[in-house]
Amino acid sequence: MDEQILERLDVCARPVNQGGPDRGGDEDLEENTYRDEWGVTRTRPPGCVYYDMTRSLSPATSPRRRSPAIAGRIRPTPDATGLREKALQLRQETGFASCITPVIIWYTRPSIYGASRTGTMDLGANQDLFKCLMDAVIELLIEMNRGPLRGVGDLIDVIAFGDDIGLQGPASLLPGSLRKMIRPYQERIVEAIRSQTPAKIL
Repeated sequence: MDEQILERLDVCARPVNQGGPDRGGDEDLEENTYRDEWGVTRTRPPGCVYYDMTRSLSPATSPRRRSPAIAGRIRPTPDATGLREKALQLRQETGFASCITPVIIWYTRPSIYGASRTGTMDLGANQDLFKCLMDAVIELLIEMNRGPLRGVGDLIDVIAFGDDIGLQGPASLLPGSLRKMIRPYQERIVEAIRSQTPAKIL
């Protein structure tokens, strides 16, 4: 967000953003279409700001085909180059709180399942498959958070999650499904983050 907007709205925190992955990364395919660091193809429709996912990772649909293959294909590593210097400068020169956004479960899920099969139905209909796929990537996601925080954990004030579990109107998940199927993975990520930084979690 533009600095003038942040100042106008009296925002008291500033982001300490990671760079793109140090291997892989976005690959332009054609106009308004690219393949992201997860290997997912995204296209921006005419007149739209956001990109739609047009090709997912298309993982195995059977829990028996468990997942080193899935985890092996999904391996972007955030670039933490200069992150500590940026966080240190922010703390010493501005007085703003420093904020970093970690890698999170729910946003990663559509890249695994695909655009038309978001995995929400599998919370009730095929829980073995859902758990299989989540187990395949959880340690990877934890490590993607752990790496940058090793360098800046002592300088970060806020870890801000933007993991959309709710919708504008109704809930997207029943509370029971959330507690049983999603919360344990969120807790593992939170525990790993807390082992690296005293920052508050938002």
